[in-house]
Parts: sequence; C-alpha cells; structure tokens
Amino acid sequence: AQMQRDFVANVGHELKTPVTAIRGFSETLLEGALDDKETASEFVKIILEQSKQLTDLINDILSLSKIDTSKGDTFVKIKLRKFIERIVQQFEPAIGEKKISFIDKIAPDVEVVCDEKKLQHIISNLMQNAVRYNKKGGSIEVSAVIFENEWCFLIKDTGQGIKHEDLGRIFERFYRVDSSRDRETGGYGLGLSIASSIVKQHKGKIYAKSNIGEFTSFIVEIPQQSSL
Repeated sequence: AQMQRDFVANVGHELKTPVTAIRGFSETLLEGALDDKETASEFVKIILEQSKQLTDLINDILSLSKIDTSKGDTFVKIKLRKFIERIVQQFEPAIGEKKISFIDKIAPDVEVVCDEKKLQHIISNLMQNAVRYNKKGGSIEVSAVIFENEWCFLIKDTGQGIKHEDLGRIFERFYRVDSSRDRETGGYGLGLSIASSIVKQHKGKIYAKSNIGEFTSFIVEIPQQSSL
C-alpha cells in the first residue's frame, strides 16, 4: 500500500512538470506573446516538446500497468538479428541526426524463444537510452550469446556514462541519475523500471556496466525457454 501511494505521488509530480510548462507558455502566448513571431515560435516548440514528454510518460505508465497485471506470456521463436533491426528502424532519424554508428554483432541464425511484445519493450527502451544519452558521432553496439540454459543480450553505447553509485538504482521507478540531464533529454526513470519488471517476470537479470565519459553497457540474461 505504501509503495502504491509513493508511486501515485511520484506520477503526480512527474505529470505536473510538463503540464505546468504547457499551461504557462500557452497563457503567455494568449497574453500577447503571439504578436512576437520569434518568441511565439520558440514557445510553441517548447509546448510541443513538453507534450511529447507527457505522451511518453503516459505510455510508460500504461506499459507498466499492463506488465504488472499480465496473466502470462505468449512464447514464440524469434530470429534476434532481424527482430532488433526492425526496432532500430524506429530510431533512424535520431541516429542519423547524431551521426551514430550502429554495429550489429548478432549472427543471422541466432534464435530465441520468448514473448515478442515484452522483448520489444526491453530492447526498445535500451535502444532509446543508447541513442538519447550517446554523444555525436558515437556508436551503439549490440551482441548476443546463447548458452545451454540461458541467452544473453548486450547493448553498449559511447555516451556520457553512469556513476558507479547510481548503477544499482537506475532500475527503480522514477530514479533520476541526474535530474538536469533528464530534463534536457526527457528521461523520466520509468523505462528501465519497465524493462526490469519484464526481465524479472522471465526469471532473468538486467544490469549495467559503465565508465564515466566512455561507455555504458546494459546486459540482459534470460533463461532459455523450451524450443517450440
């Protein structure tokens, strides 16, 4: 009950930030800023950006709700390389804008058995972070290893990195590594919590390794399901 109350309080706090910004800039426009084309254009851009962040947060909350109340999984066999390439396509505009190199080290014949929608949630979130926190001209590298009893997925970016003391807490709901950085990039600290919830449902592990200013690697280890 206390965790639910804390979660609702945190959601309220996070929703308030973009809503307050949208309302404030809209009121300023209606009070006369519309007459100044340059200012009006800048304010509308901010309103659009804040509304996007609001949409992202709402989608994350809905995803978390679905995962927490999920009744079970629909396991299918997936060719991992093709599956990840389809997800990467969604991020191509941002990857192109930042001139990021994408390196796919997954062999074409690698197959895993898992819940397709839930795996998409995990990889989409890790890809989003790898792009969002990367440097211009950086790289994103993905690889996978199949063992007898589990399979392991790794995504590594050349971004600003995460402090050692934060590594164990980044999967907590709404935990911010650096609030100023997250405000700039629109991070709300919910995406990694969603990924972690899914991995735990599959009795797996997710963790990160990082060096400040050099790289961050996210590693997902999931027990092998029986072949279909």
